[in-house]
Amino acid sequence: MQVTLFSRNPNSRIGVEYQPLHVYATYRDQQITMAYLLPPTYQGHKEPVVVSPPLTDYDMPISPYSQQSLDQDWHAGVVLMNIKLQGDVKFGDLSNGGPNLIKGQPVDHCDVEIAS
Repeated sequence: MQVTLFSRNPNSRIGVEYQPLHVYATYRDQQITMAYLLPPTYQGHKEPVVVSPPLTDYDMPISPYSQQSLDQDWHAGVVLMNIKLQGDVKFGDLSNGGPNLIKGQPVDHCDVEIAS
């Protein structure tokens, strides 16, 4: 499965520095793909960032109940998954000649509906 993630920095004064982020898919709060490592990225003022990480390896072990539900949803034609990102993000202004960044840790996810 390949997903496309889009982010636009709406701020006109502060840039966003993404440290390496791990992206993976979950089903019922259980990880079902291997984590894909996104490289560090800087997002300037009003700048968009688009990435399309491949999420692979569906052989991750999950609970029997979740596996049964996943199989039923797959055969029904629709699977609701979450795409999760883990890592550090720094916010701040790099225009003054030196890094002036504030470190934060986002907990972000996107709901995704997969039609088979």
